[in-house]
Amino acid sequence: MIRDVSTATHLYHIAQEAVNNAIKHGRPSRIIVSLAPANDKVALTVTDDGVGYAPEPGTNPGMGLHIMNYRAKMIGGLLEVRRCRQNGTIVTCLFPVTPRE
Repeated sequence: MIRDVSTATHLYHIAQEAVNNAIKHGRPSRIIVSLAPANDKVALTVTDDGVGYAPEPGTNPGMGLHIMNYRAKMIGGLLEVRRCRQNGTIVTCLFPVTPRE
């Protein structure tokens, strides 16, 4: 469970942007959003089965990716966007768990 409101808000907006990007650019038939423990961290993952992420060489990623990366850093996390082996895209935000008080 995410108890910190700031962390929850950043994660919500990362997931929202990843879903919007999948719909806008990937033409998926399915999008899966998950939040799960990953060793001593937590992983927010948005996976789609669309055409896959393929940035054009020499182009800058859009503002959405920059903002997702900024939000991940604000919660002490890392953002990874990669193409799936077969098709689609996986967006992962791996961040530390805040200990219970």
